[in-house]
Amino acid sequence: MVINISQISDSGLSIDYSAHESVASSYLAKDDEVAARIFGVVCHDAGDDYVFSGNFEITCTLICDKCLKDVKVQLSSEISEKFSRENSEACQPLDARHPLVGDSLDFTEVIRANICALLPMKISCADDCLGLCPMCGKNLNKDSCECEKPTDPRFAHLSSFFKEEV
Repeated sequence: MVINISQISDSGLSIDYSAHESVASSYLAKDDEVAARIFGVVCHDAGDDYVFSGNFEITCTLICDKCLKDVKVQLSSEISEKFSRENSEACQPLDARHPLVGDSLDFTEVIRANICALLPMKISCADDCLGLCPMCGKNLNKDSCECEKPTDPRFAHLSSFFKEEV
């Protein structure tokens, strides 16, 4: 999404934009599409700076880290982004401001960065998800298995302390 700064009045410009962004992530299930919505107000700040304040929402299907089940999630966050003409070419990727490109505010990188920031580190389909059996691969949320649970060889000697005496 690109906004020409001539569209921004003294009272600001209200925006509401929805897009489907491609994101390369091992978390995403089946496809790499994320539905994103950004809405809020862009205002002129001091000098040649512009500030966007608003909300950011994403909807996507992720993969549970424990059982590999698809999990549809909706995440949202309040955001505030600054665009600056001053030293536009010096704006770094981790800088708190985005460069003005000519007379335009380009929200493409803002959308991508906020998608990455909102994706959780760990995904779980439920708080009590049991995951997959490490031996046979059965989904332990649906079935139980008869596999013997593996013992860490480093702690095998300690198991003798817990054997019942008859």
